[in-house]
This record gives sequence, structure tokens and C-alpha cells, in this order.
Amino acid sequence: MLDQRGCRGISKWELDTPCLAIDEDILEQNIRAMQAHAVAFGKQLRPHAKTHKCSHIAQMQMEAGCTGICVAKVSEAEVLVKNGFQGVLITSPVVTDYKIERLMECLP
Repeated sequence: MLDQRGCRGISKWELDTPCLAIDEDILEQNIRAMQAHAVAFGKQLRPHAKTHKCSHIAQMQMEAGCTGICVAKVSEAEVLVKNGFQGVLITSPVVTDYKIERLMECLP
């Protein structure tokens, strides 16, 4: 199994799928541009993690100044909270007792 550094420079045909492959410079530019756009209109940005499902990218977004991160499911919130994120917003209803209990365990 390759780690992140072991994947750099290899052919896309050698990557296992699913695999997130990005140009980090362009990603950073896009994150900064989106944050600047929100600020220019006096808005706070809270991007949805469904576009990347990656705590590293969510951290980049937080460092750029976004208010928090959105997720669709409790399991996604759990991963981010375990990685030290605060201000995680679940965008779907949480209605079962089991998921509510799991959600409550995410509180500090």
C-alpha cells in the first residue's frame, strides 16, 4: 500500500480507485478565491465536505478562514470531530436514537 508521498509522480493508471488526485497548488488557489469571494460580500463560508470527504482539505479550508465544515451524516461528523474540528454542521436530519447518541458523543 502506498502512502501519500509514495503516490506522487506515479502514473494515474497505477492508482487504486477510488482515489482523490488533485493539483495542490490549484486547490489552494481555489480555496483562497472562494474565501475571498465570500468575504467580499460580507458572508461566512461553511463548505460541504461531500465534495472532497477529506479532513486534510477541510483543514485547508478552515485555515483559509471558513466558519466551519458541513457534512451530510453523523459518521462524517464523527471523523472530523475526532480529527479536532469544531463547528461541524450536519445538513441532514438526525432522527434515530442511535444516531442522536453518537452525535451527542461528538460534543466537547
